[in-house]
Amino acid sequence: MDDFHIIVFDVDGVIVDNKDKDGCYFWQKTLEADLGITADDLDRLFIGQWEDIVRGKIDLKDYLNQVFQDPFFKKRGLTSEKYITCWLSDLNINASMLELVDSLKIPACLGTNQETYRTATIRERMGGHFLGFFSSCEIGALKPEGEFLAI
Repeated sequence: MDDFHIIVFDVDGVIVDNKDKDGCYFWQKTLEADLGITADDLDRLFIGQWEDIVRGKIDLKDYLNQVFQDPFFKKRGLTSEKYITCWLSDLNINASMLELVDSLKIPACLGTNQETYRTATIRERMGGHFLGFFSSCEIGALKPEGEFLAI
């Protein structure tokens, strides 16, 4: 078997602990208290658009500003900034995984399906531990599509 020259880690569920033991995202547990919406309301929020947001074709903040004009969301006082702040609050970095990355004898990178704001936050908070960072919003393709993997 050939020697490994680089290793690519996923973010969610590997470098970031973002779900409880039942598979529920931490930030979704407090959606109603934080934003006045439920996890079921998220389906209304991103109907058919999430993939384009994660591919970098649609800016999340611009999209949310438009969607939050809907009376359902407007009466809850939602703003794109408030939503994004709540969403980014689940970035619970797995310190033991970063220690492992730092101990490796080969370079490590991150490869992830993310939109631009979470990509920037991840890069800012963890980028120093990795040689490279590959995000779907910057590549325009999702894992495991060939265009993403050809990086």
